[in-house]
Amino acid sequence: MPVLMPWADQVAAIGCCWLPGQAMGDALADVLLGRAEPGGRLPVTIPAAEADCPVLHSVPDQGKLEYTEGLLIGYRGYDQAGTAPRFAFGHGVGYTTWEYLSAAAESPSVGPADDLGLIVWIRNTGPRKGREVIQAYVQPVTAEPGRPVRTLAAFAAVTAEPGETAEVRLTVPARAFARYDETARAWVWPPGEFAVRVGRSSADLRLSVRVKSLFFRTNPRSPGRGTLVPLVVRLYPTDMRACAAAACAAAGGDHRMRGLVTNHLCGLADLDPGGEGEERG
Repeated sequence: MPVLMPWADQVAAIGCCWLPGQAMGDALADVLLGRAEPGGRLPVTIPAAEADCPVLHSVPDQGKLEYTEGLLIGYRGYDQAGTAPRFAFGHGVGYTTWEYLSAAAESPSVGPADDLGLIVWIRNTGPRKGREVIQAYVQPVTAEPGRPVRTLAAFAAVTAEPGETAEVRLTVPARAFARYDETARAWVWPPGEFAVRVGRSSADLRLSVRVKSLFFRTNPRSPGRGTLVPLVVRLYPTDMRACAAAACAAAGGDHRMRGLVTNHLCGLADLDPGGEGEERG
């Protein structure tokens, strides 16, 4: 069942501890007194209402549990439905503010052989030193039925002094632009244009860079592992189990504060990949 917080707007801040460990008391005191900043991000989506959840019940019926939502679980389901959550996947704030200035891709196109390098420039516009987690989501320009609007593909953390501009480099895995074709039994890289959207959470994306995907399929019958052959491949609706490659954001800062979330559910939780740590339901 989802976590509901109808009272969230009635309080000045919200703290949530994720497996904090035996030093939780010291860690919480440091954050509340301003000696340390919470620096992680939400690994789940907090809905505004119970009915907003993409999957509300996950109880087997006569020993069977149907995953009818396909890939649209967690933040993917909210994006597809156009539903605004109370707190989005990846959300988190600290004791400073950030301006996202610009982003640039190191290559105008992507293929199966190379990851995509991405450079993002942000500025600490607040009064004190802070840590930011920059997130990149891959979004096909042309939407496809049954597939996510966008998926988390990369992240990076950076620390900057007040007024300082930081350059952050992210690596978007080549697999983030691919999918598994069950009929062909191979990974395919559909052609077309993708937007790599950058921001603070799945619902707060401030920059966008466009790249083109090359057209390849990994040939499972070729003698060399990972041999690539250009091929026009039809994408079948049975490829629902495909998922974009992504990464988990590790907690940063003091190890004692791992998982500590404050100031509107911001904390040191793990960022989930496209496969979601967000539980089904």
